[in-house]
Amino acid sequence: VPNRFVTRLHRETSGTPLFVLETLRVLHEEGHSLADLETSQLPLPASIYHLVAGRVASLEPEVRSVLEAVAVHSTDVDLPALLATADGSRQAVLAAVDEAQRTGLLVGDRDEYGFYHDAVRRVVYSEIPAKQRRLLHIRVAQVLEAQHPERCEELAHHYTEGGVSDKAAAATWEAARRAERLFGYETAARHYGTAVGLAGPAAFSARQRFELLGEYEATLAVLGRRHEQDEVLGDMAQLAVDRPDRLGEVERRRAWLLVSVAMHLGLLL
Repeated sequence: VPNRFVTRLHRETSGTPLFVLETLRVLHEEGHSLADLETSQLPLPASIYHLVAGRVASLEPEVRSVLEAVAVHSTDVDLPALLATADGSRQAVLAAVDEAQRTGLLVGDRDEYGFYHDAVRRVVYSEIPAKQRRLLHIRVAQVLEAQHPERCEELAHHYTEGGVSDKAAAATWEAARRAERLFGYETAARHYGTAVGLAGPAAFSARQRFELLGEYEATLAVLGRRHEQDEVLGDMAQLAVDRPDRLGEVERRRAWLLVSVAMHLGLLL
């Protein structure tokens, strides 16, 4: 067994014997290979899931509300953000935080709160009803937008999970631009592709979609992903009908694409 897997198993189970053994049992029974787990998350054993879920279900609703708010944030959260996300008055939330800490499920102080183990977060999050989960994601996004508008990837995630398509698309587009400015072209291309997919539900105008596709095409050109580049140009052409200025831009880009392909194939001297 590779040392990196042993290290990861210890990290994700905190070395708890029951958690380690149950995780290994699931991996064996489901036939997972170590290669499968290089990028995927380790499975959460049903025995551990039910153990944590039962413990959380026994808590008062106010305490569960605080745990749900922390779980949706997905990262450690400070007190102002927690107060803005969880249900109840400031006094009720503070009392619930104290109780959650007393149980050992929540750790930290007013600077930052988090779960003592990620398995708890995964269980709490999965138990939140879908409608409540969407509402919490929107609340978290609104807090982030007010306090940390530069964290556009997180904003995109929360608005996407909250079903707010227009804000999700705008935040994803901005995340792509930020990645591109830092020369993270692979990351930028991934975000641009996601933003293009969100542009329809977000009811972007034809001008906005054309601009977004143009930035996506330029990033693909840098990466040399010619087939995808050609597909994006086709989408741009559809938005250029009856617009000579846009059509001219598409043809200019298509010409550069053909030159790049020809140079790659050695057809140009």
